[in-house]
Amino acid sequence: MKNEALELQQRLLDKIEEWYRSPAFGKGSTDKQKYVRAKGMLQATHPDVLTEVLGITSVPDVPLEAMNRIRTMDLSTLKKLEIFRGLDDKVVGHHMSAFGAISGALENQSPERRLELLNRAIDSGYRTGMDPKGIGPIRTSIHRPIAHQGDYSGKKPGYKVTPFSNTDDIEDIWTSLEASLKQQQGSFLDARNHQSTQDLISASKGTFGSDLITELDLPMDIRAEASKAADPIAKQMDNIITEFSGNDAKIQNNAKRLLETLPERQAASISKLGLKRNALRYGTAIPLAGAVIGFGQAGHAASQGDYAGAVAHSVGAVVGEVPIVGDVAVESVAGTAVADGTVTGRQQDVAARPSYYGKSGPDLSTPEQSNRAAVLRKDPTQERGYETIGRVINSGWNKLGQLRDKLLN
Repeated sequence: MKNEALELQQRLLDKIEEWYRSPAFGKGSTDKQKYVRAKGMLQATHPDVLTEVLGITSVPDVPLEAMNRIRTMDLSTLKKLEIFRGLDDKVVGHHMSAFGAISGALENQSPERRLELLNRAIDSGYRTGMDPKGIGPIRTSIHRPIAHQGDYSGKKPGYKVTPFSNTDDIEDIWTSLEASLKQQQGSFLDARNHQSTQDLISASKGTFGSDLITELDLPMDIRAEASKAADPIAKQMDNIITEFSGNDAKIQNNAKRLLETLPERQAASISKLGLKRNALRYGTAIPLAGAVIGFGQAGHAASQGDYAGAVAHSVGAVVGEVPIVGDVAVESVAGTAVADGTVTGRQQDVAARPSYYGKSGPDLSTPEQSNRAAVLRKDPTQERGYETIGRVINSGWNKLGQLRDKLLN
C-alpha cells in the first residue's frame, strides 16, 4: 500500500465534501443522490484498487468534477462487467457489498483506520466499493429480490452498519462491518447459484470456452472485452437461454453452434478471450523451439475447430522464440518469474501488493521453492529458457492475426 494512494483517496473525498458544502450543491434534483453514492463508493474502495486497477491518479481542481469522476468510474466499471448485457432480462453488475450498508463503519474514520478496515475485509475474502473483484453479472429479475434481499436501501436488518466515530474501538467497528459483509455475501452467493446465473455461466462456457461470469478475479480488461464481444450475439443467446434454461449441455452446445454462424473474424475474436483467460489461469505446456504452444485448457478453441485455436498452436513459429521452457513462465508486466508450483500468478501479485490482498504473503511451501523464486525474480533467464505469457498474449496478437488471415485466405 503506497501512502500516495491513501492520500489521493482522502483528497478526492475532501473535494466531494467541498462540493456538498458549496452554494452550487442542491441546484440539481439528483445532487444529494450523486453525493451520497460517490462518497460511499469512494470510501469503500481500497486505495490500491482506486489507483492500480481503476487508474485514478489525480484530483480535479473543481469539486463537482471530482464527484463526476467517481460517479463515471462507478457506472463505467459496472457496464464493462455486464457480460451478455443485451438479454431481455437485462444483465446488471451487482456489488458484493452495498456502500450504503457499510458506510456507518467507514465515513467517520481517519484515513488510516478506514484503510485498516478495508484491509481486514480483503483478508477475510470480501471485496467492497468499486473493486471489480466484488462485482458480478446477474439478471435484473433477481437483482432486488435475491441479491439485495428485497431492499435496495441497504437498511435491511443485519445489513446496515450503525454509525461509528473515529474514537470507537476498531474491534467493535470490525465486528459490525464483518457481520454486514457476511450477510451480504450470502445474498450474493444466492444470486450466483440461481438458475438464471447458472444459465449465464453455461452461455459463457459455450461462447468463450470458460466461465467469465463468476470468475471475478480475472483482469477487468478481459471481462470488459467479453462484454463487448458478446453484445452482437445477445439476442440469439437470449433465445438459446430461454429455450434451454436449466440444461447446461444444450446451452453450451448451441452457443458453440452460434459461433459457427458468425463471420470468421468475429468468431476468432470471441474465442481469443477464452484463450487469454486460460493462458492466465493455466499457462503451461510448452514445447521447445519450433514446436507448438499450449496453454493448458486454452486449447478448447482449437478443439471446436475455430481459427483462434488453430493459430494458437502455431504461435511458437509466429513469435519466433521459445514461449516458455520447463515449468517457468515470466510475468511480463511485473517482470518477475512465475513458476508452476513455486509462485503462482496470484501469489506473485500478493507479493507485489501485500496491502491490497492482505497480510498473507505468497505460499512458498519449501525453502528450495522460496530460493528458486527469489533467483527467478532477479533474473528469469537463469532458467533453461525464458519468454513471457504476457508477451505472447499481448504483443503476439498482431502476429497471430496476420497468420490467421493467411490461414483464412
